Amino acid sequence: MQKRITTPPPNEFKTYSPSQLFKFFFQLGRWTEESFSADFQIYTRGTLISSVTINKWKNHDVIPTRYAAPLFKLIENSVEPKIATAWTQAFEIVWATHIARFEKATEKMSLSQNHKVDSDAICEQHCQWIRNLYDENIFGENFSTRDIYVPLQLVETGDNNIVLYENDDLLNLFTFPEQNSWTCISGVAGSGKSMLALHLAQKLSHTATLPIYLRGKNVSDIEIDIQDRAQPVIDAFSAGSFLKHFRISSQKTACLILDGIDEIIGTHQDVQRYLSDLHLQQNICEAQGKVLSVVIFAREADPYFMQPDRVALESRHLRVLSLNGHDRSQKTSENLIIGEDKRPLWWTNYLSATGRKLDNTLPDFLCLDYADFQEFSSVPLWTYLICKTAIDRATDNRLLPHEAVNKFTYSENTNIIYRTLVNYITHKPDTLDDISRLQNLALTHWHCDLNQNKALINEPHKDRGRVFDFETYTHSAGLNLKREDKSAIKSHQKELIFYLLATLIVDRFIALVQQTEDTDEFEGALRHWSILSGQGIHDPILADFCQKEISLRFTELGELNWDKALPIALSHLNINHFQTTGLDAAAKILESASLLLFIWSCFNLERYKNTGVHFKFSDNPKKFNSLAVRRIHQSNFLNFKNTSLINPALGQSTLLTPSLSALHLTAADLSQLSFSAGHMESIKCEKSSFAMTHWSHVKISNSSFRKSTFQQTIFHGSRWHKSEISGSLFQGTKIETSSVVNCTLTDTLFSQCSFSDVDFLSCIFRGVIFDRCIFRDCGFKAASEDVFIDGIEFRYCTFLSMEKSVQRLIPDRLVNCVIQSVPETPEILTDKFLSE
Repeated sequence: MQKRITTPPPNEFKTYSPSQLFKFFFQLGRWTEESFSADFQIYTRGTLISSVTINKWKNHDVIPTRYAAPLFKLIENSVEPKIATAWTQAFEIVWATHIARFEKATEKMSLSQNHKVDSDAICEQHCQWIRNLYDENIFGENFSTRDIYVPLQLVETGDNNIVLYENDDLLNLFTFPEQNSWTCISGVAGSGKSMLALHLAQKLSHTATLPIYLRGKNVSDIEIDIQDRAQPVIDAFSAGSFLKHFRISSQKTACLILDGIDEIIGTHQDVQRYLSDLHLQQNICEAQGKVLSVVIFAREADPYFMQPDRVALESRHLRVLSLNGHDRSQKTSENLIIGEDKRPLWWTNYLSATGRKLDNTLPDFLCLDYADFQEFSSVPLWTYLICKTAIDRATDNRLLPHEAVNKFTYSENTNIIYRTLVNYITHKPDTLDDISRLQNLALTHWHCDLNQNKALINEPHKDRGRVFDFETYTHSAGLNLKREDKSAIKSHQKELIFYLLATLIVDRFIALVQQTEDTDEFEGALRHWSILSGQGIHDPILADFCQKEISLRFTELGELNWDKALPIALSHLNINHFQTTGLDAAAKILESASLLLFIWSCFNLERYKNTGVHFKFSDNPKKFNSLAVRRIHQSNFLNFKNTSLINPALGQSTLLTPSLSALHLTAADLSQLSFSAGHMESIKCEKSSFAMTHWSHVKISNSSFRKSTFQQTIFHGSRWHKSEISGSLFQGTKIETSSVVNCTLTDTLFSQCSFSDVDFLSCIFRGVIFDRCIFRDCGFKAASEDVFIDGIEFRYCTFLSMEKSVQRLIPDRLVNCVIQSVPETPEILTDKFLSE
């Protein structure tokens, strides 16, 4: 059909039967039965409707509801846009009126046969079930939704304005509605939508408005057929069945609350048909003089249901604010503070509900922006899981609740909490299939930019190289995780992704070393490891999650021979394991071997913690030794703006720093390497060279360096803690914004070094010499303020802006030194001094 229909529905269409209105519309389009069937087939997924059937629709049969959506699509494409909506509404109204008349006739027949169900009693039974559900225990605890519920805040974005609602304001919208309405309430997973839905239903159950409370996961087509007044009317019955009893009952208004539309089993088209049926039911209620409001709860990450035309032609969309009052909607360009911070109230309710003593101090993650888990503090469910896990595992009964949470989130193994979160997302603890899918989703984002929407995914049990869109990924047929995984990862992307990635890396590492004896199995495991490890940033957050994950599993993996990873990293990875060639393949081999060495080092560190024995590399050059470390780690570098040492930028991140933990190195040449953003723990070095190395934001703890050299070395933002340096040489070294705490320095020479903003705190010095060094804004502090720093001699040194700190030094140990109050530029001074 070439020309669009421009005629609106007739003014008196409400008096028409469905067949009469269809015939009127049919004639406007100048169709024949054959041409209409051909046009209609486009929207029925290829199903051809016979001309005989279409002729019946024009004369006496009503179009079946399964063809409603195709007809509306035909109208959308055949009628001028301005009046297409009017035609759609006209068909909905005449169909609803037809069904209402049929129900009236059926009702009269039922009355005459004394088979009428007491619909008022059915409605009251449903209300009582809602009240009981509101007071039932949740999460396996001894408290209910009533006990822990926090009044949520919602926002509605209009034309150039934002309207804030408390949930009591929302209640007023549906208590005495004057007309049919549709409202969609969205929020991230765990934001409290389900609690809000139940709270709203419970509140309405005490008003003249009937709440019909349904959960998407329980949606069915079962009719209510209950005679026993004591039997609860739960939400396992169809929406149409509830609405039929509402129309028969004495009540005039109802509010259908659908919690979790994205949990309805089926495709988007199935859900759309369900919504269309609700809209039809709403029109039937209107035709019988009843008012029905519909409230739908959906996850923010599912944009499909956020579009007004997906739920109703006229609908409003409200978003649940975060617990801290922020609007974290994907549609907003920034994290706006709109409402009040409800976290203190949540904490009070939680302590009261669990029967704990009131603690007015909040855990740090609930009030500090820089605390661990602070991103989760805006979501009630994650907040609950963190607090429960932390307090349940507290071994010291003297700790206040906030102290127990702080201790856990800062010092204990936080992977336990992330494991709890993942198990909740997958609904069943340790459901390997679901967890595997989450792991591979995390792997996809690690291999690509975390902000990209499209990427490649590699799954052993799925087709490789599959392209997917982040917003619709978990709705695909093979990867439907009850549609929660996407929302959770999107909300707390980086930390949760790296935790899932750490578990996958450890799993693949274990599979690799276990298959070394079986040639075929080993080759497959090596290929899977290569796909996993050949790309992705070696972020320190990832390193932390890997180390903690291995710490959790170490005891159960006591029989695992993880030392087999060293020869694999040295010689088994080759270009055949990567889907690329040339320099790119060489880079991927280095990345893969580096990650393999790092995971091995995590196991080695746990072994050291249990035995106190350092691991020594082999002296055999054909086996893994300290030179192999240099080969498998790409040269890192630091970028310095204008040759300044202030705020250097990392050229790339590596896992080299923690990989050296718990090693015993002798005569190792580690020169020209870069150690960045990591923790080097319990390393023992003897007669080793760190010449021309770069150390940026590195923590060195419980380590010893004996007769080692640090020539032309750069330290920035580094920390030495509880370590020993003896018989070593630092020559031409530059140290900035660093600290040396509780360390012992013995018979060590610092020659022509530059120190800026460096603190030596509570250190022990024996025979230490600083020769021709420059100090700027540095501090030497003993454990006690009135104690002089002994064991150091300063020769021809310059002190800039350090009058107070120098007072702690013994004057006789300052040989030919210069103390200045107003320094020149440090770099200029350093170059001038070294040239002299």
